[in-house]
Amino acid sequence: MEQINQPRGAADEITNRPLIPADQPVAPIEIPRPGAEAAASRPPLTFEEAEAHSPFALLGELRDHATSLRIERDSAGFHLTELALSAAVVAWWSRWQPLTMHRAFLAGASLADVAAATGSDEAGAYARWSAWAESQAQLVIGGRAAMAPDELAAIRARFNTDDILNHAD
Repeated sequence: MEQINQPRGAADEITNRPLIPADQPVAPIEIPRPGAEAAASRPPLTFEEAEAHSPFALLGELRDHATSLRIERDSAGFHLTELALSAAVVAWWSRWQPLTMHRAFLAGASLADVAAATGSDEAGAYARWSAWAESQAQLVIGGRAAMAPDELAAIRARFNTDDILNHAD
C-alpha cells in the first residue's frame, strides 16, 4: 500500500541544522493571541483602530457587536464602533479578494462564477483580478516572480478578453 504524507530525507537532516547561528543573539518572540488587542481595550471608534485588529478577530467582534444587547445602542459610540468594525472588515477582505479570485481560477472556476461570487459583472471581476495578477507577475521576491508568467498566461487564455473589455462600457 502506498504511504501518503510520509516524511522524506534522513531523520536528522532538519534537526541537526541550527536555525539561528549560535553567535547571534535571539530576542524572545511574543505571539499575540487573535483578538487579544481587542479584548484589552475599549471597542474601536475609528477605522485606524479597527484595522489594527486581526482580520479574523474583526469578524467575531463585528458579530458580537451586532448581536449585543446593549443599553447604549442609541449612543454615538455604539454606532461609530459598528462603522469602524465594518469598514475594517470590508478593507481587509477587499485587499484579499483578488488572491481568492486567483485561487478560484486555478481551481477551475469560470469568470462568470467569480463575477457572481463577488457581486460584480465579468468585466469588473476580470479588471480587479487582472490588475492584481499583473502586479504579482512583476513582483520579484528572493529572485523569483511572485506569480509565474505561465500561470498568469494560462488563466488569461481561458477568457476572451476582447469580449470582456468590449462589454465593459
